[in-house]
Amino acid sequence: MIAKQSLCESILNSLENPSATNIDSQSILPDVFKLQKALDEMRKNDPQLVTILEMYFWGGFTGEEVSRVLGLNPDHVDSQLKEAAALFTGILERFI
Repeated sequence: MIAKQSLCESILNSLENPSATNIDSQSILPDVFKLQKALDEMRKNDPQLVTILEMYFWGGFTGEEVSRVLGLNPDHVDSQLKEAAALFTGILERFI
């Protein structure tokens, strides 16, 4: 299992530079359910924030693509991604 600090750092690094993702999918496989719990908790408070995070991080969309698909201002998407990174990391730390 990947260490909590390492996983959180990898997620944040991936949000900042998705093409440089270095998360080994085999080593984090046991933590997939924990990631889902963290997303579910976030979704209760801000479903759009989670949608943006999922599209960007797991869907491979750029911030501009997310804004076009969801009909949002690109600056709003950028600020939401920053907020999502902070919230997701805080919530994720409780589950890992």
